[in-house]
Amino acid sequence: MSITIIVTMCVINLILWAVFFIKFKSLFSTEDVLRKTREQVGQLISEVNGITLSNINLIDSKIEELNDAIKNAERRIATADAEEKRSSKIPLKETKKKTKKAEPVKTKKDDGPEIYMTKNPITPKKSFQKQVAELYNLGYTIEQIAKETERSTTEVEFVIDML
Repeated sequence: MSITIIVTMCVINLILWAVFFIKFKSLFSTEDVLRKTREQVGQLISEVNGITLSNINLIDSKIEELNDAIKNAERRIATADAEEKRSSKIPLKETKKKTKKAEPVKTKKDDGPEIYMTKNPITPKKSFQKQVAELYNLGYTIEQIAKETERSTTEVEFVIDML
C-alpha cells in the first residue's frame, strides 16, 4: 500500500511536470515573443503614420496660407507702385524753384577750406511711417493723412496695416 501511494505520487508528479513544461514552453517560446513584438511594432508604425499624415496636412495648410499672404502682399505692392508712379508725375520746374544755392561763409582762419552754408539749412524729416502713425493716433482719416503727407491713400493704408 505504501508502495502504491509512492508510485501514484511519482506518476502524478511526472504528469504535473509534463503539463507545466508544455505550458511554460508555449508561454516563453521564441515564436510567441516574435509574434507579440511584431504586433507592437505594427501598432507603433500605424500611430507614426497617422501622426505623420496629420503633420503633413498641417504643413500643407500653412504653405497655402503663406502663398495667399504672398499673393496679397504682391497685389498690394503692385497697387502701391502704380499709385506711386501716378502720384510722382511732378514737373521738374517746381522742384528746381524750391532749391537755393549755398552762400560762402567767411571763416576766421584762411588756412582751411571754405565752408558753404545756406540761409535755410535742411532739417531732417520724420519717416513716413512715423508721420502716418502720429496722424493716425491723432484720429486723422486715411484721406487726411494722405493729403498731409502728400502720398497716396494706398500707401497710407499699407503703412497703417503694418502698424
